[in-house]
Amino acid sequence: MSMPTSIRAISDCRLQGVGTRALLPRRPQSGFTLIELAIVLVILGVLLSAALVRFPDPAADRLDRSARRMAAVLGYLHDEAASARARVPGHGGS
Repeated sequence: MSMPTSIRAISDCRLQGVGTRALLPRRPQSGFTLIELAIVLVILGVLLSAALVRFPDPAADRLDRSARRMAAVLGYLHDEAASARARVPGHGGS
């Protein structure tokens, strides 16, 4: 569709709502562009992934503590068994 050139054609277009956007003066744009929003999302994703790496996994932490506790109990039981064996007559504790 071509641009109206006469005043009458312009007024007719405005009444019909055709081409009024092209005829109105441009207002300054407000808001963010899609590129700006995408960059912000990428930055937030990088920061979030870095933050998640620093926090330990609670399940892995509990498993580690349980394994250490079990190793301590087994070490204690080993020492107790060696001590009890040394006290039994006839078992020289070699």
